[in-house]
Amino acid sequence: MVNHTEIVDYAKPTIEAEKNLRLMHEAMLNKDYQVAQHYGVEAIVSTKIALNSIKIAEEDATHGKGTRVELL
Repeated sequence: MVNHTEIVDYAKPTIEAEKNLRLMHEAMLNKDYQVAQHYGVEAIVSTKIALNSIKIAEEDATHGKGTRVELL
């Protein structure tokens, strides 16, 4: 059996959430409310993925396991 440590990627969904919030703000400035709602939902999804990645990393650290990659 091969032991290896994998990394939980919380950074990519965090960056995606930031980008979607910026795009939501720009859409609001343009009074494009449907687009703003779309990017708002995308920001929520990205934030949830980031939070799940953090939880996985915490659980792995608490239980003495290596972290694993979550490709979503």
